[in-house]
Amino acid sequence: MQFTKLKIFISVLFLFTGFYLSYAQDSGRKKFSINGHEFLTSKSIKSAKIETILLSNLSYGSTGQLNSKGIIIDDKEYLSFSGSLLYAGGNFDYQQKINDWFAIYLKLHFLGRLGTQIPTILAEGINTASGFEIGWLGKIYEHKKGYLSGSLFSSRNMGSLIDFTGFIEDIIDEIPNPKIIDVVPVSRLGAGLHYAHAFSETWGTQLELNYFYGETLARNTTSSKVDLGIYVDANFYPKKQIPLGIGMGYNFTSMPESLYRNDKAANIYNLHIAYTKASDFELGLEITYHKIPSVFYKTTPKVITNNLIMVFRF
Repeated sequence: MQFTKLKIFISVLFLFTGFYLSYAQDSGRKKFSINGHEFLTSKSIKSAKIETILLSNLSYGSTGQLNSKGIIIDDKEYLSFSGSLLYAGGNFDYQQKINDWFAIYLKLHFLGRLGTQIPTILAEGINTASGFEIGWLGKIYEHKKGYLSGSLFSSRNMGSLIDFTGFIEDIIDEIPNPKIIDVVPVSRLGAGLHYAHAFSETWGTQLELNYFYGETLARNTTSSKVDLGIYVDANFYPKKQIPLGIGMGYNFTSMPESLYRNDKAANIYNLHIAYTKASDFELGLEITYHKIPSVFYKTTPKVITNNLIMVFRF
């Protein structure tokens, strides 16, 4: 039933996209543009522009085959296993322009991670993180080739952790009221700086720095987290009338919703290709790659995720 609803939702989304795309071809251009360059929209970095925008992103990925560490007895390894991890999620962002220097936005997001075989389910559990972020974006400075804005935001997330291994360990250690399922609410406040710079009609770059403070996935603990991103894109439509854009980006993040760990950070790399002809619509495919910290496997798990990004401007 849930899968049927998901198929219906995706079909309606693509139908709406088709109508919107046919309309957008003839409209005045509304893209984020500086110095003749129209910036691409990436899932990994927030646009600095004060504008009204609707963004949807659907993601799917996996680690590939993983081999676990076993128990070494007399130079022989026992109880090792192989399997993989599956990632799926998405986010929907809406930002409303209030005036030329101020906007308010709302972001809804969901991310799930689970093992695809019984051994990896037992080792890693089933983890989900969902929630929302509400924020305010204000323009700080604008010049011929650059645009700087700042944001303040508040987020509320729910982390759901199904931990079979931890449950068994709690029973062995005789910990009162052991839990196989733990739902952890996480609230944070944060601030960010967002900058876009256009080198030419074709080339541009975007940078951001976000700082968060609040609760973590470990109950009754608080900490500071950071997210730093840089993104470089080439849009061939403004100058050459080729409806294609490509981009590459890098993020350093310590957000536990991405890692399911409170004490680690990750380096995330992404490659982006987008359709850029429409005046106020953008369709892109972004592939992200990062390693996840884990003590269960002989090699560090590597995650490759495919993201379908659709952007509507009003």
